[in-house]
Amino acid sequence: MREKAKFDVNGRLLRIEKLKTKIKMRQKLRFDGQTKQVTISKRAGKYFASILVETQEYNPKDIDRKSSIGVDFGIKALATLSNGVVFDANQKIKINLNKLRKLQKNLSRKIKGSNRRVRAKLKLPKLHFRISNQRQAVLHKLSDYLTANFDRIVIEDLNVKGMIKNHKLAQCISDAGFGYLRQQIE
Repeated sequence: MREKAKFDVNGRLLRIEKLKTKIKMRQKLRFDGQTKQVTISKRAGKYFASILVETQEYNPKDIDRKSSIGVDFGIKALATLSNGVVFDANQKIKINLNKLRKLQKNLSRKIKGSNRRVRAKLKLPKLHFRISNQRQAVLHKLSDYLTANFDRIVIEDLNVKGMIKNHKLAQCISDAGFGYLRQQIE
């Protein structure tokens, strides 16, 4: 049986049993409660700690919520709600496409095995990571608004795989992240 490593969070410091030093976190824990587990991951050269915290029960009846809303997804406007609120599409990949193209061209010109190629290779995932963070921020904003204000959310059932086959729309649809948004709302 595998034993889990023990950890402790004190303010902005994370102590893990097997490490000699404490790790400085960027921010304090947002929730009060008992910490259960920590998962450490590395993405684009940065380390992330995901901490599971057991909190008190959440009662959705504590706030004034409306009964239902309909959501229509689109390319120009990410979502149009039945009450008239429109969330604009935040197509960050279009804005960063030229930068991405330059980084890929720069990487292809480097000699394999050189230190400059290693540095150029690290810049690509950093840009992709930044684009994904920007996309997730917009999707979190929309899903948070919907789940905080409405009891029943009706979303259209899109055939995203079929839409991506259209090469003119594929990039915009992939950047919109309809599947990820649906997953967050569910």
